[in-house]
Amino acid sequence: MDLASDERNFFIGHRQRQRIKFGVAGRQLRDAEKDVSRLERRKVTLTKKLLETTDHAAQTTLGVELADVQKALHTAEELWLGLLD
Repeated sequence: MDLASDERNFFIGHRQRQRIKFGVAGRQLRDAEKDVSRLERRKVTLTKKLLETTDHAAQTTLGVELADVQKALHTAEELWLGLLD
């Protein structure tokens, strides 16, 4: 479990988790959490690759992809937070 998952679990109380466990809202929340988790993993992978390479062309490509992933992650986190309300 990563830090972001721990933070999410901290903010979602037991009763709230039970309320949204089933139904459309629960499915949407689970899907949003999966998206956030997937994008966080991709961000870590790209960051590692970016730090390991010395090829400037590869750094440029990885940097652009990392920026895209960070934007998508921000959007996914906003959606996730919106579903908690």
